[in-house]
Amino acid sequence: MEWLNGIQLDSLLSRIVALLVAITLHDAAQAAAASLLGDRTAREQGRMTLNPLAHLSAIGLLPILFGPFGWSKPVPVAPSGQLRRPWHAVAIYASGPAVNLIVAVLLWGIELHLPGAISGGLFHSVLQWFIIVNMMLVLLHLLPFYPMDLWKIIRRGLPQAWEPKLNRQERLGTAVLIALIVTPFGQVLFMKGFNVLGNVVMQLYGAG
Repeated sequence: MEWLNGIQLDSLLSRIVALLVAITLHDAAQAAAASLLGDRTAREQGRMTLNPLAHLSAIGLLPILFGPFGWSKPVPVAPSGQLRRPWHAVAIYASGPAVNLIVAVLLWGIELHLPGAISGGLFHSVLQWFIIVNMMLVLLHLLPFYPMDLWKIIRRGLPQAWEPKLNRQERLGTAVLIALIVTPFGQVLFMKGFNVLGNVVMQLYGAG
């Protein structure tokens, strides 16, 4: 699968549409998981919806200019003390990347079985961007920086006394993410991570 870096105006619309769909599925899945586990916070704030506008983050949309990157507004989750079980927060935050991974794997299977007449056309190109963006959203949320899901899981396990310091760290988290996205070093790391996931999927379909 071709990897494109940098500002590519010809694919920008496809990337934006793919990102809007990916973050909507991501956030709606987390809101639904939270509701099922007894936390109605996200549902009451209108986040259990397939309307992309409910999830859109202006800052999170900007990285799409530099490649298949981006994120949404954080899905609100009740404090750990209000959840029924300690592991519920982990399940809620993990549900978003899990849905993106499932979507990417299913779409990759479709791509592998496209007829020759369609392969290489506009539909194929758009399909590839949907796969890439969903995969990259999974990789982004495996980073231990705010506002990624792995960071939210880690923070739940840290002492409350650390709150002031953690709040200051979170202000830097977005800057670190953007720096990774716009620099060649960060893009190479993301590409390597994407290739690792891609090889796993190819092995899953017996195409490796």
